[in-house]
Amino acid sequence: MNHPDLWKDYLSEDSQKVSIYIHPKYPKKISVDWMKENIISNLVSTNWGYLTDAFYQLLKTAYRDNQNQHFIFVSDSCVPVCRFLK
Repeated sequence: MNHPDLWKDYLSEDSQKVSIYIHPKYPKKISVDWMKENIISNLVSTNWGYLTDAFYQLLKTAYRDNQNQHFIFVSDSCVPVCRFLK
């Protein structure tokens, strides 16, 4: 992720209502602690334009927590552009 500090600030605005699930292409390259802590256990191979299985694994993990209601997917180049909506 290109801007992990921006995301950390954004998501911590209401951290009690946020669950984070990360599916990195290269998990060993992740150096940010909060990101490492949220890597899902079942990583699958991805390629440009072929992310369906990774999305499925993220949702499968997220659905284990019945309090999760809304989902957003972000890629490495995304940045938040508005405040976290509660």
